[in-house]
Amino acid sequence: MSLNLILNAINASKEDGKIKISLGNIGNHYCELKVADEGIGMKADELEHAFEPFYTTRAEGTGLGLAIVKSIVDSHRGRVSLTSEAGRGTLAKVNIPLLSKGDDI
Repeated sequence: MSLNLILNAINASKEDGKIKISLGNIGNHYCELKVADEGIGMKADELEHAFEPFYTTRAEGTGLGLAIVKSIVDSHRGRVSLTSEAGRGTLAKVNIPLLSKGDDI
């Protein structure tokens, strides 16, 4: 899942662009993964369809990466979101509930 987000960030970035990856907790309830790039970003209409299977803006893309990420996150009762601005980059956030004592892995 995180590999798809990182590969998207790499593909969207310019040669000298930076990618920031962070992992932390939100209170005692969620683990949060953030992947931010300084790439080409997405327009509002692209962002609206980003998690749809087979939707892509790249000639060589399958359009399955973000759909797979969403499916995995949903199966773990989590949330995934994208914030983006054309020409300025994209921030992907994944929040997964932390396990409580007695939870099945």
